[in-house]
Amino acid sequence: MKKRWKQALPLLCGGAFLTGVYGMFGNDPELLHAEEAVEMMESRYQGEVTAFQALDDTYTMQLTAADGTYQIDLHPVTGEVLAFEPINEHGLAPSGESEGPERLDPSEVEAIVADTASGAVVTEMELKEEDKNVYDVVFSQDGASGRLEIDAYSGDIELFTLEEAVPVDPIDREEAAAIALEAFSGVVDDIDLEEKDGRLVYEIEVENEASDQEADVIIDAYSGEVLDIKHD
Repeated sequence: MKKRWKQALPLLCGGAFLTGVYGMFGNDPELLHAEEAVEMMESRYQGEVTAFQALDDTYTMQLTAADGTYQIDLHPVTGEVLAFEPINEHGLAPSGESEGPERLDPSEVEAIVADTASGAVVTEMELKEEDKNVYDVVFSQDGASGRLEIDAYSGDIELFTLEEAVPVDPIDREEAAAIALEAFSGVVDDIDLEEKDGRLVYEIEVENEASDQEADVIIDAYSGEVLDIKHD
């Protein structure tokens, strides 16, 4: 038998909860804090929690959203939504009248990835429900690798990272010399390809006869970035 909403649920006021919210569960450090549970539900369902109570191994709360008012039963440890049911003026709606928000399916997640990162190809997708309901998505884009965390219900982007592709081969000596001469004009005397501090670099000696100056130009062997110019 479904529980009917109890009008006596303590109201939330300014983020302060009435005594008894933790009465059922004590101070077990593995439990979600009431404030954390409320914030999670308000963010996921874009509404405001107006009442909260700990009942029979669940956090039960009333949430008002743009499309109505709902009762949510939440597991106090995992954060899993156990029930999401609309409330009308007579209490809980009959079973089957509404099932609340549906979880996104993989094809919808792929569409979100495509909108977020043009040309991206999904290589891995995992639904994570331990502490929050998100899709963890790994994708490739133009040789680069990226990762997205997408809310499994709202489709909101929780995390977006993209690592630039690293060239497989270093630039050639001629290109390195041209970059060095742009940084310090003169004539190239010597070019060495070597590893410094775990980074492959070109060290290029350039001599400017007009000014009677010399410089060592250090260039990243992959990106061509000028890392340092040492004047002699």
